[in-house]
Amino acid sequence: MATGLTDWALRTPDRIALWDNSDRLSFAEFDARAGTLARLILEHIADAPLRDSLILPIVVGRDIWSILAIHAAIRAGVAFSALDESHPPAMMHELLQRLGQPDLAIVTGPHRAGLLPSGMRTIDARCTPDRPSPAQPRDPSARAAVVFTSGSTGRPKGVVYDGLFLSAMHQRNLDFYAQNDPLKRMTALSPFSFMGGLVNAVTPSTGPSMLVLDPSQMTPLELLDRIDRESINMVGMVSSLAATVLNRSPAERRIESVTRIVVGGEPFSWDQLPALRQAFNANAEITVAYGASETAGALFLNSIAADTPQRSGPISLGFPVGPGRVRLEPIGHGADELQQIVVVGAVACEYLDDPELTNARFGTDADGARWWRSGDLAEQLGDGTYQHLGRIDDLIKIRGKLVEPSEPERVLRQIPGIRNLVVLPHPSPSGGQRLVAHIVLDDESTITPHEVRGQLRTLLPAHLIPALLVQHRALPMTERSKIDRGALLQGDLAPWRTTAARSPAGTMEYFVVAHAAEVLDLDSIDPDDDLWDFGLDSFAAVELAERLSTAGRGAFDPNAFVLHRSCTALAALLTTARPQRRSTITQLNDSGTRSPIFFIPGAHGNAVGFDSVGRALGSEQPVVVIESHGVNAPGRIDRSVLSAAARALKDIARLQPEGTVTVVGYSAGGVVAYEIAQQLTRGSRDVRVVLLDAAMGDEPHGRAGPAELSTGPTRKRGATGSIAALVRRPQIMLRRAAVLGRRVHPGRPTNSPHRRTAIFQITELAIRRYRPEPAAFPVTLLHVDGSEQAARWALLVPHLVTHRVRGTHLTMLEPPHATALAALIGEAVR
Repeated sequence: MATGLTDWALRTPDRIALWDNSDRLSFAEFDARAGTLARLILEHIADAPLRDSLILPIVVGRDIWSILAIHAAIRAGVAFSALDESHPPAMMHELLQRLGQPDLAIVTGPHRAGLLPSGMRTIDARCTPDRPSPAQPRDPSARAAVVFTSGSTGRPKGVVYDGLFLSAMHQRNLDFYAQNDPLKRMTALSPFSFMGGLVNAVTPSTGPSMLVLDPSQMTPLELLDRIDRESINMVGMVSSLAATVLNRSPAERRIESVTRIVVGGEPFSWDQLPALRQAFNANAEITVAYGASETAGALFLNSIAADTPQRSGPISLGFPVGPGRVRLEPIGHGADELQQIVVVGAVACEYLDDPELTNARFGTDADGARWWRSGDLAEQLGDGTYQHLGRIDDLIKIRGKLVEPSEPERVLRQIPGIRNLVVLPHPSPSGGQRLVAHIVLDDESTITPHEVRGQLRTLLPAHLIPALLVQHRALPMTERSKIDRGALLQGDLAPWRTTAARSPAGTMEYFVVAHAAEVLDLDSIDPDDDLWDFGLDSFAAVELAERLSTAGRGAFDPNAFVLHRSCTALAALLTTARPQRRSTITQLNDSGTRSPIFFIPGAHGNAVGFDSVGRALGSEQPVVVIESHGVNAPGRIDRSVLSAAARALKDIARLQPEGTVTVVGYSAGGVVAYEIAQQLTRGSRDVRVVLLDAAMGDEPHGRAGPAELSTGPTRKRGATGSIAALVRRPQIMLRRAAVLGRRVHPGRPTNSPHRRTAIFQITELAIRRYRPEPAAFPVTLLHVDGSEQAARWALLVPHLVTHRVRGTHLTMLEPPHATALAALIGEAVR
């Protein structure tokens, strides 16, 4: 790297190397001045104590002299750290202290010397060429540079590089420009105090000419005009800056000189590509790059040629830059755990003055290869590319489920009319965490928050729907042109609304609104808002129903949330409705003109769990959910599949006295649906059955013996843990006794865990005792990956039709899987 600049000065001495708004240098001038400054540095530190441990501060701005100063330090063989002139005085002093309080710094003018403590010696980088020094030898394993991160999440990390790291970074540049014309003209838009800017600063040593610009001091149109006027060939931008610039680019404007574009630093989506191609050469190659301050250059590159078909969603990271460069490491235990990217090979040495963090993130394999844990979540796709899934630091738990803010962010980016956004975890009223989507709309967009939430409800599980949508004219940016997350976390959270908010009217509306907001962990909710749009799910519905039961109208039926979706509607129901006995039947889409589809839930299932599927089937398709008797409503519990089917058949005959009957059974409800079909066939009715990952018992066996009636697994006694076992035994025996009592007398419906366990055991025993006959009717089984049910049902159904569906057994009915599941159900019953 130290000699590369000299090589180009000999090959093309008069070619422009650097230029900015005020100055320009040819390669010959650049090389002579960098050598002169290197000589001055060496003279100033000749008698310095602990010279080898010195870290030389360079106060940098957005100009060519900052690049020259970095090259001079490298040529002198002196470790350096570029400190941005925009740092507040307190931060500048803190960083200098962490560097060991050196008494010498490089500046590019008196105005930057004034940013340093009084008495500190300075050398002006704008020196006159005189007796330039050649590149000095230096131990490649010695400390060579320190780059401080932004500190947006706390104290800035000081990332320490050695000479081997800088050499690897230089080699990456050489490899890149060997595949591209090294005589290209490119832009430097990032601050030189960060890794992206440092890569730009050392790039001229590999051949390209560099135009230094400060996007924060220019309008998007001024930036595009300058790129066009200077005939720039290569442009590198952070994704947020690209989104801002492209939105302001005139449709009729195209900068033909730009034939290569590199975007990175943040996620970039396919919907942003057309604007990029419209602004620059239509045949330009677009590269999405991923790297980090701790790595020598990009780790992943995804190059998108002009003829690449347009897709949707986020653009993947692409392939690693070299074999063995990255691996994925689980952040927990189990096959379904999230995985983080671990970088192997050329990585930074350590974190300055932070041994604890260094030990947590850096390590060495048995073969001597060094590695670094990135904290970035990713997965490898079927085509071998990698997809970024967010940051470990951003993971939060909502309603007991681990949430990555990047998931709703990816869905929001697919909604037309949204120009830019970020989803962040914010503190919630309960003291936990909630998701907030910060959104910037296209200038011509007419989309409403209600429409956005409607699409989110279709595409995301309830716990991933942001609690708040906050609209911004523009998202705040850091000095690196990235979204300023810290500013958003500290700013006001005014919900995005297109209609005036309404206060609750009357005592009952206040009552419902207060409890709904508390259950959904919101500051407030408008009485007319759809609760499902704000994350209501089956679990939240049960909790809210218990709270509304205290209104004095008797036990509140959670199924009411399917038909009464706002606080206004719920308050009206509580005010006007007389207390009624809860029904086991709930009808959805009851105005539809088609024959109904009858759904049989699992052991504890109710209509709330089928809301998403029912809505996906469409308003023309009536859906009737028949719950198990006595489970959620008072009544006698059926203890056999035959009696449960016979009871449900009476409701079906009443609601659809003629025509072909369609029965859909989910989970444990599958065998009940199958037996309903058997009884309908004996009565000469035509029937179609769809099983949703439905349970079928094990091989036939006799009546259950005492072991089958036990309430849990038995354990072998052993010496270890015997004292703890003795302490726990009374609690275990009491719990077993409570469950056994509930199995004999379940009692009225409650949320008692003992009653729920007892009903699951009653249901399991009924399935195991069931003796099904072969099917003489069409059966379709929709099962999740890894399910063993297909093989079991195939023994009973000669012409079983099976389809694998996405999701798990517990999530297949929820967004985003509900739409595809409903389509398969519709196909099976047509």
